[in-house]
Amino acid sequence: MTLPDRRVAANHDTEAALRVRLAASLRRLSHALVAHEVDTHLLEEMSGESKSWLERVEQGPSRVRKVVSYVQEVTGPGVQDGQAFEHFLDCPLSGRSNPFAIEMSARREGDEAVVLVTLGEGHEGVPGRSHGGIVAAVLDEVNGFVTTMLKVPTVTGELTVRYHQPTPIGKQLEFRGRVVTRTRRKLIVEIIGICEGREICSASAVQVIVDPDTLDRGRLESVK
Repeated sequence: MTLPDRRVAANHDTEAALRVRLAASLRRLSHALVAHEVDTHLLEEMSGESKSWLERVEQGPSRVRKVVSYVQEVTGPGVQDGQAFEHFLDCPLSGRSNPFAIEMSARREGDEAVVLVTLGEGHEGVPGRSHGGIVAAVLDEVNGFVTTMLKVPTVTGELTVRYHQPTPIGKQLEFRGRVVTRTRRKLIVEIIGICEGREICSASAVQVIVDPDTLDRGRLESVK
């Protein structure tokens, strides 16, 4: 790699690291705004500052996620037992550089993807408990971790969620997902969510195996 190439790579790494740091701060700020009373003067100041930042950010060029990056993610080197892994940095559910994401970590244990999550105040539905839609989204993300772990490109064709108990806020949740059936076109994935040794939710998903080439053509085959 030439010196200019190394500088470009270093700048890219710096940008990615800064995006991760900023996203973490924005997530923390979002939960803090939900969880705390804030002086109106501070709210006004923050609103004005954020508007200025927004205008500056929107002046920059658009970023487009390329299909090739997705293909590399799901067809690259396999995940070894005990190894931690993640989705792409801008993933809307777990991406470390996406302010909308939920902070979570994943690792492989045998044939299972194990995902640890702690939901915050901004995820609250019923007081003290998570909104059910957030829990369903996490369960679907675990689907993605399972198929990424196995390096099989899929889309979710069906997700059936069952809530056994209310999902608490501020406590570590453990989700375990694994493939129970595989056919030529589909994976059947089962997931359980656990908190303090109790099963709080579960899901069954139909993951439809896709041909990555169809993504470049802007279409997917029917999941039927």
